[in-house]
Amino acid sequence: MDEQITDYHSLTELQEVLSQTIPFTREELNYFFPLQVCDFLRFQIIGGLNERIGVSSVEADFIHKYDSSKHIYVEVLDGAGVNGSIFLLSSMERLKENFEEINSNERIRVFYHEGYRGFLKEKFQDSILEFELIYENRFRVKFHSGKMKKKELVDFIHEYPLGFLADSLVKRIE
Repeated sequence: MDEQITDYHSLTELQEVLSQTIPFTREELNYFFPLQVCDFLRFQIIGGLNERIGVSSVEADFIHKYDSSKHIYVEVLDGAGVNGSIFLLSSMERLKENFEEINSNERIRVFYHEGYRGFLKEKFQDSILEFELIYENRFRVKFHSGKMKKKELVDFIHEYPLGFLADSLVKRIE
């Protein structure tokens, strides 16, 4: 199991803690989205997509500043609250075991890289890449790109300041 949940004896205990935690509002989650990452500029932020089911999440669209056909979507879902914890634990369950599956249309991998369990899906025909990770045992972060080289998304993810943004958010609401 991932090192990220060593503070908890089990996923059940983590879910209990998260279900009793108040989720961040969509306005607070906006702080997870910088104005620029590498050569990508934040274009828009969309919040409230999952509010009707009791989950706090926000999505941002980043567009390449020199090639507007290149987009990366980033979604941050807060795993706090009863429903948020169910979504987060479902993602954590999917990330438990390393695996790789390849067919003619796509490749799916779950692996451990730089401190995070990651879920990577590559759709070959459409050049679509999706990468998902769990941050701080609380946030599910998804990166989604289309019609881009894998290296561009990897560079974007490596430069994305998750730790700094999360620290700024915590300081802002303390």
